[in-house]
Amino acid sequence: MTATVSITVAGHPEPRLLTSLFGWLDRNHELRRNATITPVTDVAAPGRQNAIDIIELVLSNSLAAGSLLLAFRSWRKDRPASPPVTITVNGVSFTVRDASPESLAALEAALREAFPGEDGGAGDDGAGDDDGAA
Repeated sequence: MTATVSITVAGHPEPRLLTSLFGWLDRNHELRRNATITPVTDVAAPGRQNAIDIIELVLSNSLAAGSLLLAFRSWRKDRPASPPVTITVNGVSFTVRDASPESLAALEAALREAFPGEDGGAGDDGAGDDDGAA
């Protein structure tokens, strides 16, 4: 099972915003190990040479989903004045406006739904897991 994720910024107010996010995600070793991260550029758009328009990810498991959630949360907290980011997970789109828990809840829920029943999914810190072994 895989999940497809795309990340965009409406209106492209800051051409380097997605370039920054792509670099942040690409430096996350756990995410890179369990996902394919691809920057998409619109070379025909004037004045936007080398600017990323969409980040596409294919997540291979819930570890990748959790890594994406943590990396995005960290990136967003580092940029509190950034514009809203639209994220689509398996065809379901929503907008993340800031780094508040409420804003990030939709991303976490969508990533959990993408990998139902897998342990270690998005936002799962493993607390409370007990396999009963003594």
